[in-house]
Amino acid sequence: MAKKNYQVTIGYKSIVCVDLKAENEEEAKKMAVKIFSDERHKMFSKRNVTLQDDSFRADGVLNMDETWNML
Repeated sequence: MAKKNYQVTIGYKSIVCVDLKAENEEEAKKMAVKIFSDERHKMFSKRNVTLQDDSFRADGVLNMDETWNML
């Protein structure tokens, strides 16, 4: 029996954390979005994987120096 061609749609949600150094939260958000935007293409670089739609934004910012690293 011959194999047939199929296209499978996979919906997913994820949370991606980007560690970086910045002067303030707004700069950190801009830098993180740029880094992720540049890197996300690597996730879909296979010839048979096509990114049909995506959206992302920087929401949460955690100042590591003022929280976790103060311990």
